[in-house]
Amino acid sequence: MPQCKFCSRIFKTCGGLFSHLTQDDQCKSRQEAVLKALASEQAARFTKIQPALYNQESESDCSSQASGDGFEHLRSPHHDDYFDIDYSPVASPLLAQRKQARSLRVTITDVPEENGDDVVDEHGTAATMRQKRRRTPMDCDYADFVGKSGFGPFPTEADWKLASWAKLESVSDSAISRLLKIQAAHADSLTIKSARDINRLIDKLPSPAEFQHEKLCVDGQPIPFDCFHRNALEIVRDLIGDPTFAGQLLFKPVRRWTSKARKTRKFSEWNTGNWAWEIQLPTGATVVPIILSTDKTELTTFTGKQTCYPVYMTVGNIPKHLRRQPSTRAWRLLAYLPTGKIICKPLFGPAKSGEVMIDSEGVVRTYHPVLAAYAADYPEQCLITCTRYGQACPVCDVLVEDFDKNEAGEPRHQGDTLATIEHARTLSAKDRDATLQAAGLNNVPDPFWKEWPHANVHAAMASDVLHQLVQGMGKHLVEWIIELVDDEDELDARFQRLPRATGLRHFRDGITILSNVSGQEHKAIYAQLIGCIHGLVPDDAVRAACALLDFIYIAQYECHSEDTLNSLSTSLSNFHEFKDVFQQHGIRADFKLPKLHACQHYVQSIRRFGTIDNYNTECTERLHIELAKHAYQATNKRDYEEQMCRWLQRREAILRFHTYLAWKPSNRLAHLQKHTGHKHSLPPPMFLAKRPHRQHVTMKDLQRQLPGLDFKKSMADFLRRYHCLPRWRGFETALPPSIASTLDRLSHVATWNHVKFTTPNVETLASKDSKSVAYASFLRSQYDPVLLRIAGEDIAGAAGINDLRVGRLRAIVRIPDQFACDLFAGRADAPDQLAVVDLYTRLPRQEDDINGMFLIQKPTQCEAAVVPIDNLRRAAHLFPRFGSAKVDRKLTSNTILDAFTAFYLNNRVDKDAYRTICRVVDDDDGDDDEDES
Repeated sequence: MPQCKFCSRIFKTCGGLFSHLTQDDQCKSRQEAVLKALASEQAARFTKIQPALYNQESESDCSSQASGDGFEHLRSPHHDDYFDIDYSPVASPLLAQRKQARSLRVTITDVPEENGDDVVDEHGTAATMRQKRRRTPMDCDYADFVGKSGFGPFPTEADWKLASWAKLESVSDSAISRLLKIQAAHADSLTIKSARDINRLIDKLPSPAEFQHEKLCVDGQPIPFDCFHRNALEIVRDLIGDPTFAGQLLFKPVRRWTSKARKTRKFSEWNTGNWAWEIQLPTGATVVPIILSTDKTELTTFTGKQTCYPVYMTVGNIPKHLRRQPSTRAWRLLAYLPTGKIICKPLFGPAKSGEVMIDSEGVVRTYHPVLAAYAADYPEQCLITCTRYGQACPVCDVLVEDFDKNEAGEPRHQGDTLATIEHARTLSAKDRDATLQAAGLNNVPDPFWKEWPHANVHAAMASDVLHQLVQGMGKHLVEWIIELVDDEDELDARFQRLPRATGLRHFRDGITILSNVSGQEHKAIYAQLIGCIHGLVPDDAVRAACALLDFIYIAQYECHSEDTLNSLSTSLSNFHEFKDVFQQHGIRADFKLPKLHACQHYVQSIRRFGTIDNYNTECTERLHIELAKHAYQATNKRDYEEQMCRWLQRREAILRFHTYLAWKPSNRLAHLQKHTGHKHSLPPPMFLAKRPHRQHVTMKDLQRQLPGLDFKKSMADFLRRYHCLPRWRGFETALPPSIASTLDRLSHVATWNHVKFTTPNVETLASKDSKSVAYASFLRSQYDPVLLRIAGEDIAGAAGINDLRVGRLRAIVRIPDQFACDLFAGRADAPDQLAVVDLYTRLPRQEDDINGMFLIQKPTQCEAAVVPIDNLRRAAHLFPRFGSAKVDRKLTSNTILDAFTAFYLNNRVDKDAYRTICRVVDDDDGDDDEDES
């Protein structure tokens, strides 16, 4: 195990030894003396090296240099490569010349993106690689633990699998012991006899950051507080060296443009924002953006009042799509109870002077952990920034009197905040309160961020979609709408009878009786709200609701451009323009809401830190389940904090060893390597079951499924287009006799009940594709609308948006082989499946002025079409045009489309529908604005 040769102290990990050598004064001074002697020796060696060979790096050079560098007394036999690092600059004439010649300007490098148009400007002086080692931190940590069995301290593979199952499945120790007492459960290779044996073996595994327990005394509180926390620097070191993120960490700040003209800039990952570009660090330093998040959570369910206050931490170098996945463990629990100065103090020194770390690929860099973003709800933001709750904005200097204005104030800075508090403490009690109240501050003399270099806690207060919009302003909007509606039963009746859509919750009891509504339920309400309230509330209320929902949807884009940010600002301005309707009807006395004012900072936050999903609290809400609630359930409910920390530490040791076993060259497991990759192989746009749901459907049964439609007539029209027969106005060309006779003899078909669609999301390379399902089921009496493309201007028309039309899917059929050969003349491009669609009128050129949706109608004469299944694009969702009349209570979600003749195309059913058919999308250059891949 790693041992300090100065004080003989033994550490579990090399990271622990690193921290000791940089923080212990005596060992640090003795180490610096050794390094100075080494520097003089290396300076003499460097003067003999030819300049042309200076930049040549190879493993052989590094290994040969490591053999006699004077570090032998610091190394243990298994950690020779870990400490072969140059801690101090070498005083050589050659290095001095190179430093003088190095330009401090940003290097502009044209890097074309995948679409051939995007250009990336890279920061030329950041994230310089110092060396590359053959051994990584995880190699060093587990060198002594692999053992003969290959599973560390576990004697056999069966012991390792049992311990992993017990800890990862949250099985209690008593249950494990009872299981092991059953003789039938013992395998020949199993040596574990009890849960205590499992815990004993797990405790031998290296742990990168162990929990520490401290008693904190707070002024005015007679009982000290218990604080359980971990070393933040060790967590950063472990995240940088985690092989799960090998080759995917983001180090260099970039500016991404849609073209070489550099007119439209894109924002996505943290390193595309202005903060990464503008932060002032030494030349060659690598910034580690520290992202913190706090949120109080309940530990008990239904009974009890046990709560905890977890603090989570991650680094912005990890791509955002990996941070959002709990299985990657990109977010780590830092502490219970936010005692910021204690838990963040290990980062203060490295933020100023840097900390040498090795990533999972063996690359050595000097890292500076700097506070970048803090994800929290408004009460916690006020607590952290020392601002007054409900009276001031924690980001700018606007006070509550101006919360209802569509403007932001001057940005706050932590230096001004500290100076104001210090000045107020020199005044009398009365003057102190008046001074602090005028500034919107609280008397907090020593906040935890006071000594954190390069930090500005006010600018770090990131925008939060979950608490500020989804469960904030959006929740308020629904409450105002319900209060504004004269007949709540009518609103519920409309929600109950809306057509169903895959992935969209159907409110069978309405929305007015809901309580304790979750974030997902709120999103489902927003997706269906506009179509239900149009006609029940004043038009300006509908416009205000549309504007606020537009803001919520646009704010969640995974890639932003200057144009989408302008659309975001326009949506907020539109809401402020129409929000007075709620005051006119007595719903609101004013709009002095902190979360409404917080919307002013979204554009600034995106420009500064990248898109909102880089720091949204939706990620940390999921962490409560595993890192708080499951940990509490594993305790005996007495003195549970210490037991929770012990349970979590053992669980992380298991997961970390899992990662090592999957990553080591002798046993690589592909499922742990989560590469972003380019979307070279897109998923199929649609999917049908391998076998039809109904193999033999006669023409008579099929006609029952197609009321008012003539399948053979529609099939004949399709065959005329397929065979390119001439068509004349008012006259149909007859089919060739062989094809016509075969069509007359067609007696049966095979049918499918539904089709699944996959719509590629091209916002970023790692964006998840949208999925939808459309039913054409006679048994379910469900025939869903779809968006489809029909070739030929005589069918689609130039008026349709992107030549798409809306139709109702009536059947998915396959012509039997004995008929298909003659009908399609044996051509190789003959379609395998056909869709029978009842077409609606073409999409208009403009959306409705009130609700922002396209209005379509049923044609006076039924217009059916048979199209290849490949022409279907995705499932659609329609709102009946309810108007002000009451909806017939006899209708259901399956029959309402038959009862109405006019519909609105729902462009908020999901994020993909909003991006593609919403009015904020610019058709001329929307691809440049939205596509990053």
